[in-house]
Amino acid sequence: MNLRFLETFVWIARLGSFTKTAERMNSTLSAVSARIQSLEEELGVRLFERQGRNIRLTQQGRDALSIAERLLQLESDFQSTIRGSDAFSGRVRLGIIDTAANAILSLFLRTIETRYPKIELDLQADTSQNLMQRLALGSIDLAVTLVGQTTPGAVHQRLFQMACHWVASPQLIQNNVPMTVENLSKYPILSFSHGSIPHANTEAVFAPHGGPRRMYCGTSLSTMIRLAKDGLGVAIIPGVLVQEDLQAGNLTMIPVGTSFPPLEMQVTYISDPQSQLQRLLSDILIEVSVQFCQDSSPELVWMDPIRA
Repeated sequence: MNLRFLETFVWIARLGSFTKTAERMNSTLSAVSARIQSLEEELGVRLFERQGRNIRLTQQGRDALSIAERLLQLESDFQSTIRGSDAFSGRVRLGIIDTAANAILSLFLRTIETRYPKIELDLQADTSQNLMQRLALGSIDLAVTLVGQTTPGAVHQRLFQMACHWVASPQLIQNNVPMTVENLSKYPILSFSHGSIPHANTEAVFAPHGGPRRMYCGTSLSTMIRLAKDGLGVAIIPGVLVQEDLQAGNLTMIPVGTSFPPLEMQVTYISDPQSQLQRLLSDILIEVSVQFCQDSSPELVWMDPIRA
């Protein structure tokens, strides 16, 4: 069985797109389609169901995905063992926004430590906008940011999305009391930094009501959570990242009729002949994103569905 064909199948399932898979594998759309057709013919099953431009995994495709991922991991482990750990070594400067770091950074670092101990990571936290500027200037090698930021020559890979929820201390607002945006505007709001996409979304939510009476903005998710727990305002935060505080009663989730757009993460690097390590780490970030979604409630965090 051609492992290149299996790799193509896995990337289509991960990225949700034949076109993006072709870009990711430096191939053509026709070649990607031909590989899947050949793989389906060899296996004697349909891996994807196609309806116009929309596709989704069949039951056989879902069953095959985890096995294909294991086979590709075995191939990677085989090459690493034969070539030695020095095959992947060096220092990579990883810029990551605080929200993504709270979600997947620990799992990512454990994976790197286990598989590639010769890779040294220099971790740098900043806003999405600043990280993309630093990537363009060459001061970092890889950036995990919110979707919507880009720079010339960049390769973007989408990671995961997190649902956002309004949370506050029970001392500030009684547990699970439904509220309107108008009522919510009477409280101080803890928001993401000025210039960020979530901050713009927050302003848009309150615009019909003249805005909140006060808004505290910052780049640190941990600080926002701390302030919310101390009763200093209502925060808009990915619910998956405050599960322990919600269960412990330090925070309560506030039902609000108006929905808030989810936060969608991406990993970005500049494609050039020297970007082998960046590409490897990008692949691992997608892998740990899959694991993060599998370990979390699908209502709180998810990856893009399969699409053409």
